[in-house]
Amino acid sequence: MQQIKTIAAIMIILIFAASCKKETSEISAPSPTNQKKVVEEKNLTNGDFKKYSYDAQGKVIKVESATNSWNIEYLPSMIKVTRKRISDDKLLGTDEYSINASGRMISSVSRSATGVVAYNYEYEYDNSGYMIRMKESYANGEVYEDFVTNPTGNPVTVKNYYNGILNDVTEYYYNADVKNLGTGTYLISYYGIEGFAGKIPQREISEFKRFDASGVLSYHKINTFIAGSDRTIQKYKSTYPGQGLVHEWSVSYQ
Repeated sequence: MQQIKTIAAIMIILIFAASCKKETSEISAPSPTNQKKVVEEKNLTNGDFKKYSYDAQGKVIKVESATNSWNIEYLPSMIKVTRKRISDDKLLGTDEYSINASGRMISSVSRSATGVVAYNYEYEYDNSGYMIRMKESYANGEVYEDFVTNPTGNPVTVKNYYNGILNDVTEYYYNADVKNLGTGTYLISYYGIEGFAGKIPQREISEFKRFDASGVLSYHKINTFIAGSDRTIQKYKSTYPGQGLVHEWSVSYQ
């Protein structure tokens, strides 16, 4: 059931979320509220896009792509996301995120359109507020766990385990000259809700590599950025050396 980690994330993303496993995490997130608000990210290569709508308080309340929409409700101790297909407004499913007093999600449950539970998540943070562990459980007994190494505010490795056995390892590298747009990894690719997944990395990811359990490179992406005078991203390009693919994105702000 595990998807190729594109964000998933995370995210993502865009820089699409390199470690996302589910559609609900594969949304690139706008910048936090103390930065400019992203209103659209457009893939100049194939025309794909993500659009973001905000309420009067600056909270994101809707994300749209060409095919799907994600409507976000802020409830006491919970954030609920309703997924729909745009062409016929068909309900695709819901995701309910339990949050703590700091506004960080601590667990979540994803349901199909008929209410059947598809999977559950648990989230853990360090004392500084960075996510360090995420556990994904299925009704059939399958369990995925991610363990994050984050020594300086930017995650450097994520180890993924399947039913307790090492599945893969992802290494992250950062651009020191570009502020974090809020899209860099699945750890912060949850709809652009500030603080939802803990503190975000300080810089944008310039490169990441994924290795399987035996150490063989299985996925590689390089990001290059064009930033404005305020060092926010105006365009970026994602190159996939192992696949011969290149995608270029533009970013629009409020």
